[in-house]
Amino acid sequence: MNEVFKQIRDAKPKQENGENLFVIENLPETPTEDINMLFAVLIFTGIHLNDAGIRFPIRAFTSYVDIPPTSENLEANLFTLKGINKVIGEEVEKFNSDKVFIKTQLMYEIGDDLPTIRLAFVDFCEDGDVNLITEAMLYPFIYPKYEMNFFSEERIEQLTLNELDIEFLQYLPNSRILEIKKDSNNELIPIKFEELMRL
Repeated sequence: MNEVFKQIRDAKPKQENGENLFVIENLPETPTEDINMLFAVLIFTGIHLNDAGIRFPIRAFTSYVDIPPTSENLEANLFTLKGINKVIGEEVEKFNSDKVFIKTQLMYEIGDDLPTIRLAFVDFCEDGDVNLITEAMLYPFIYPKYEMNFFSEERIEQLTLNELDIEFLQYLPNSRILEIKKDSNNELIPIKFEELMRL
């Protein structure tokens, strides 16, 4: 049995805020680095979508918002969770439905020492321009192919030199798909770090 599924099978729950949480350690850096990790992530994605009432086939709008590592974005703290929530809050006004999901991604453009944060939005709505016949049709959009050794020593060094939160950025490729929620004033309920850490 592979290590990812063995950890899931043998995980012991711990109580936190009335919830039973299971801790899985030593996961691959990215979901596509290990086929078993990818299968596990896809299983959990299906569970989250099902719990949110998403049934296939379904129509959706899909879109990306990139946060490149420009000096302006770094100075505006957009490479933090608070910064990402700010970008999501500005973007969410464009969506009409109440079933919008986000998947965080990380990518390195050629020649860049620092990564670009990519936010993949899926707006499930009747007039969507994409007909998702099955859940599997969504996967290429939300789970890009990551290269091996994605967080190399050189890249970690650059993140450190630029005083970026390495732990936070390392969670972005493996984060789960998250439903964007609003409060009674139609304002974004900010995503919490604990949500990014969960499969």
